[in-house]
Amino acid sequence: MVRDSPAEHPATSPDEIIWIQQDANRSFDDAARGTPWRALLGSRNLYAICAMYFAFGYGLYFYFTWLPTYLIRVLGFSLLGGGVFAALPFLLAGIADVTGGWLTDFLSRTRGLRVGRCYLGFGAFLTCAMLVFASTLPAFSPVAKAVLLAFALASADLALGACWAAPIDIAPDHAGVVTGFMNTLGNLGGMVGPLVVGFAVERWGSWSLAFYITAVVYAAGAVAWLTIDPTRAIRDTPVQQLRSW
Repeated sequence: MVRDSPAEHPATSPDEIIWIQQDANRSFDDAARGTPWRALLGSRNLYAICAMYFAFGYGLYFYFTWLPTYLIRVLGFSLLGGGVFAALPFLLAGIADVTGGWLTDFLSRTRGLRVGRCYLGFGAFLTCAMLVFASTLPAFSPVAKAVLLAFALASADLALGACWAAPIDIAPDHAGVVTGFMNTLGNLGGMVGPLVVGFAVERWGSWSLAFYITAVVYAAGAVAWLTIDPTRAIRDTPVQQLRSW
C-alpha cells in the first residue's frame, strides 16, 4: 500500500492530490513561520486541551499499572481470568478509537466543530466517569465491575480522535507544538494517577476512594472539553509582532 508520494497511489483522487500539494510551491519567511509563543501561551484553548488530556492520561495509566492487581487481589479472578479482563479494556478501546475517529469527522462535517469535538469529548469523558463510579457499587458482581471498567476506558477512547484533532483545529500551523504540550500533560496525568491509587490503597485501604478520585478527574476533563473553542484558530504571527515579542 505504501508509495513514495500520494500521487503515485491509484486510490488517490485528482482533488486529493491538488489539496495535498497546495502548499508545495509556497515560500515562507522563516521569521514569519516561527512559533507564535505569545499567542499560544495566551490562548485559553491550549490550557483547556492540556487539562482535558491530563484527565485522559490520569485514568488511562490505571489500566496499564493497577488493573491486573485489582482484578486478581480484590475481585478474586484467577490469573487467566484476570488476564482476560485486563485485556478487554484495550480491545474495546481499540474499537472505540476507530469508531470515535469516524464519529468526530462525521459530526464535525454535519453539525460543526463544536459538536464534533467538544460535545463528543464531553459526553465520552462524562460517561467514562459514571462507569468508573458505577464499578464501585456493591450491587454489581466482580464480572460486572470488570466489564464496567472496560467500557469506561472504551468510552474515554471514543474521544481520542477528537483529542488529537482539536490541536489541529486551534493551531493548524503549529499543531505539533500544541500536541507536544497536550501529550506532556497527559503523561503527567499518567504519572500522578498510579501514585494516587497506590497512596489511597496503602494509606486508607480503599480502592473505592481511588475510583472516586478517578471519576472526578474524568468529570473535570469533561468540563474542560466544554471550554475548548475549536473554531478559534491561532494563526501565524506577523513578522513585526514576532520581532517585538
